Amino acid sequence: MRHRWPEDTRFTRVVLEVEDNVCAVCGRALHICDHRRHRIFTLQGPVEVVCKFAHCADRQCAAHAKTRSPYTYCLSSFDLCCLT
Repeated sequence: MRHRWPEDTRFTRVVLEVEDNVCAVCGRALHICDHRRHRIFTLQGPVEVVCKFAHCADRQCAAHAKTRSPYTYCLSSFDLCCLT
């Protein structure tokens, strides 16, 4: 069951973006296709981690079907807490 945060909780926002802005195959700009939000509690207080996922905007590109995630998102939740 998900934790219900009180309505008046103030979160510090940490945004994780894909490190590369261009497609490795065709060289075109990557398009942000999804956001995932995770609310966690750290020793510094409540944090909302926003992970932006991207893929190549060119539908003809071989890499279009592969979604790229931020490298930091692949780290453990303990490491995410250390970002703040």
